[in-house]
Amino acid sequence: MASTSSLPQLTEGVFAHKIDHYAILGAPLFANQEDVKQAYHRTAMALRSGLVERSAAGDQATQILAKMVNPAKQILLKTADKTEYDTTLQLLGKKLSQEQPSLLRLVSPSPEIFRLIESARLQEDYTRLITALSTRTYTSLDQCGQVIHLLSQINLAYLLLSSDSGGVYRASRPLISTHSQQNSLPGPELRQEAEAYAQQAEKLIQQQQLQAALKSLNLAIRKDSTCIDFYLQRAFVQRQLGDLESARADYEQAIHLEPRHREARQGLQDILAALSAQFTQKIDTRRTTTASTPLPRSQEQPAVSPASSSPPVDFHKEARKRFQEAERLIKRGLDQEAVYHLSIAIARDPRPEYYLLRARLNRKQDYQERAQADYDQVLRLDPDHPEALKELQQLRPTPAPQSHPREEARKRYRQALELIDQELYEAAVQNLTSAISKDLNQVSYYLTRARVYRLMQEIDLARGDYDQVIQMDPRNQEALQGLQEILQLSVTSRTRSSQSPPPPRRPTLPPEEIAAQLFQQAQELMGTRQEPKAVLLLSQAINADPHNIEYHLARARLCRKLGNLETLERITITLSF
Repeated sequence: MASTSSLPQLTEGVFAHKIDHYAILGAPLFANQEDVKQAYHRTAMALRSGLVERSAAGDQATQILAKMVNPAKQILLKTADKTEYDTTLQLLGKKLSQEQPSLLRLVSPSPEIFRLIESARLQEDYTRLITALSTRTYTSLDQCGQVIHLLSQINLAYLLLSSDSGGVYRASRPLISTHSQQNSLPGPELRQEAEAYAQQAEKLIQQQQLQAALKSLNLAIRKDSTCIDFYLQRAFVQRQLGDLESARADYEQAIHLEPRHREARQGLQDILAALSAQFTQKIDTRRTTTASTPLPRSQEQPAVSPASSSPPVDFHKEARKRFQEAERLIKRGLDQEAVYHLSIAIARDPRPEYYLLRARLNRKQDYQERAQADYDQVLRLDPDHPEALKELQQLRPTPAPQSHPREEARKRYRQALELIDQELYEAAVQNLTSAISKDLNQVSYYLTRARVYRLMQEIDLARGDYDQVIQMDPRNQEALQGLQEILQLSVTSRTRSSQSPPPPRRPTLPPEEIAAQLFQQAQELMGTRQEPKAVLLLSQAINADPHNIEYHLARARLCRKLGNLETLERITITLSF
């Protein structure tokens, strides 16, 4: 009897999260019990055929049949077990679709996966792929693991695509062919070269040498065309140079790589608004020039009455074409491109239906303020528009009476003071942290938490709070004195330790590595209740490596999320220099 090492090692697709019994049997995920029986008989006949009955091959086939195929059949043929297993797979698909916005990061790129992404009939094409692959799963035991891996990846892709109600994964289909997509994944050496070019570009941007930075970023993207940060950085440079169309293309490529990337979506929306404004300005300039230039008597146009203020016929037709193109793009799930065409249509012929459709797209993409502005434009043109009134009322629901965040922060602060009197320091720290998360600009909260940290002998955390206070108020005497006392304590402890045999000294890390460690710790805290602490870690990372734009951008995004507008303004001024 062969050992269990003869079994194929399955770690991809659904197997990365759970055992994929359907892939083992070669059955589709929605197979009924009759389909499962047929798949089991087909698999068992392939394993028991004369091709695999000899010595080692026969032992391996026996192991696969006993430890993989039979357990899969037992689970899928029992109604209760199958229902529980199917529910688990559906929950897995929903969870992964919410956590990971890029399908190609969960499954390996392959022609079968791209065929599913671009498929108009998902279930039929999925069934056809599973049926074709299941016939050759166990024809060769040496390659059965690869085929099962491919089946499991197709199953995971089908779970994600079927649970993707917003069409995010379908909108993320590659802009290049399947063959080039497979060959575009860079190796470690190419990624290192690309990172070097990107770092060189950052230094050139700080020196305001934008053309040279653009060349370096072009080389970085040529080495690694899958890194979103390179496209965002090049889009920033192109916006500074005034090339809005090229910046738009980079933002679109970033969105294709990661459709839910907030910064890329915001940048593309800003670019589309700027292009629309430029077009409107050109049209107004052209109209002004035409109106101010007197025509010869033979070419004079008949006078137009003031009541007829509609745009020229050509502009109306062009706007209508743009509106129809936007409707076609919406059916294909390309909402960003549809917004662009609607902006041009509005610039040429501002009609209520154009504003209404763009408002719905902005609302769908969570741009509530822009959607509200478009609804206001609809009501300005047609005050009794029923759809706009109804949707605007849904957009502005009557808020439930609730306390202001600052009032809640003060309440938490008072509770913390009472807990400090009772010497319940850990509970006091929790209340102070909650107060700081609700009001980031109160210096007294940081100072009180620093005192509690000192009472708990958490010197490093107290120093972080003092640093934050000094960053907000450089002349705060209590923070300066507290920081000085902490430094004296550290000097005293070093003096005492010098009397004893000195411990082996660790090599001092370079500032860049210290900053990278702090940035990694901050990323682990993002999305949790300790995001204010992540801001402190990012500030320390910036102090260690102030030339890394990624740290500045991460802190700016986090401050904007937490509502710390003063710090966000300082970061914006720093980046502009």
